[in-house]
Amino acid sequence: MNLPRAMLVFFVCLIGTASSGCTNSSMTPPLPETATPTDTVAPTETQTALPTPAITPTSTHSLTPFPIPIPQGRIALPYRSVSLAIDDQYIYWLVSTRDRIVRQSLQSLNAGQAVAPETIATTRYPNGRLDLLPMQRNGDWLFFVDCNTPGTPNVWMVRAINIKTGTEKVVAQSQGTSVIYDFSADAGQVAMTLSDWGPNQKCLGGAGDTVLAIAQLATGKREELERDCFDQLEWWQVALSGETLFATRAIPNQTSSDVVQFNLLDGSIRQLSQSLDIPATGLLATQGVWVAWDANGGTLLYNLSSGEHRLIAPTVQSGPLQYPSINGAWLYWTDWSNGYRVVAYNLERQEMFTMALPGENEQVWEPYIYGNLIAWVRVLQFDQTDGHSILEWTELP
Repeated sequence: MNLPRAMLVFFVCLIGTASSGCTNSSMTPPLPETATPTDTVAPTETQTALPTPAITPTSTHSLTPFPIPIPQGRIALPYRSVSLAIDDQYIYWLVSTRDRIVRQSLQSLNAGQAVAPETIATTRYPNGRLDLLPMQRNGDWLFFVDCNTPGTPNVWMVRAINIKTGTEKVVAQSQGTSVIYDFSADAGQVAMTLSDWGPNQKCLGGAGDTVLAIAQLATGKREELERDCFDQLEWWQVALSGETLFATRAIPNQTSSDVVQFNLLDGSIRQLSQSLDIPATGLLATQGVWVAWDANGGTLLYNLSSGEHRLIAPTVQSGPLQYPSINGAWLYWTDWSNGYRVVAYNLERQEMFTMALPGENEQVWEPYIYGNLIAWVRVLQFDQTDGHSILEWTELP
């Protein structure tokens, strides 16, 4: 089957290739902030437009004629960035050692102030890392996974930092009896998929259990929605929006997964992809009335309110459309292995826009949308293992 992003990352980490991304609640004191000389940041940089290739529409979802925007802000880094996020106040990124998350104020950057980045999170493990899964901004919180080792760690925690107060909480953790494959945070809850071989496992003598769980950010209360034998089925990706949870359920040795919808208020369950006969082949995402998932032939987009669904197929112009994400009125794709261009699809206008293109020996990837802003990573000297990168961002059209 096509492996989910979490498992792809495990294997990529095992061979030492850079990629994006390695619940009981307790209040913890802020972590000390440190800086290293390698994390030099150029707060401002001359902005130059990149060449725009000719586009010939070949699809009903062809790219809308729209000038490729010059980034409104740029931060040059002397290393390859492997994860970033943005909101209306800050841009966040993971430093090259992958053990520390820093942020910088957009206001200070827009004003041209030379302000050093602020460290807001450091791994709690010796030789730990924060890149197992991509960080997520939701509400007043930044969520991320901290783990103890390269490869497939079984000691980890899901941590959340309040970006306004600095308060931190540990939402979930494992001391050696489980692995986390995916998580999704929304409305004060965190959904997770896990493998578990601890004392609560139901499948003794086998490969352990596969678990779909919800944890409350405020109280740390954890509820298991599903627990099954891992060698019979596998819970992989999760996407949470309010009280609606979507999860992919795979049968071993099959090439696709069911998309299952959970109503967390009344406990009802719906096999969404089976009702549409469009199984998932990769990641899924949701927000509001929309849910999307990787499917054969493109990205399946479904409106929960109207029941409308359509397949958004990749074109020569758009490049591969994999690993969908949704924020507000925008659908975009976070395939870190592509680097061909950054595109975003307006759900209301049904239009596709190109937001960034690579120059010579460059790649652009890791887009992140929050509100009316989109950020991405531009990798320079892509053919070199020690290539540098630039974080860029601009307003959406």
